[in-house]
Amino acid sequence: MRIGEMRERVTIQSISRVEDDYGEWTETVVAGDTVSARILPLRGSERLRAAQMQTEARWRLTMRYRTDVTASTTLLWGSKTLEVTEPPVDPDGRRRWLEMNVSELRPNG
Repeated sequence: MRIGEMRERVTIQSISRVEDDYGEWTETVVAGDTVSARILPLRGSERLRAAQMQTEARWRLTMRYRTDVTASTTLLWGSKTLEVTEPPVDPDGRRRWLEMNVSELRPNG
C-alpha cells in the first residue's frame, strides 16, 4: 500500500449516547476526523429488507491505522453513509493500515 493510493476523503462518525433529565437515552451521530482512504469496489446486490427491496453496494476501505474505528463506526463518503460490515483488521500487525469491508444500503425507487 502506498499513501498516494489514498485518494478519497471519508469522515469518521460515531454514536454518542446522552441521558436526559427523565432517564431516557438519546443517540446522536457525531462527526469526527476526516481522513484519506483507498476505496475499492467489491460487489453489489439486491435484497428484501423491512418489506422494501434495497440495493447494497460494498467496498474494501483502507486507511491509516486508528484505534477509534470499530465495527459500529459509520463513515461519510461524499453523500454516502457507509456501515462497517466486519471488524477492522490490522493486516500486517504493525499498526500502519486498517482495512475493512463497508456497505451502503439504499432503498430502490
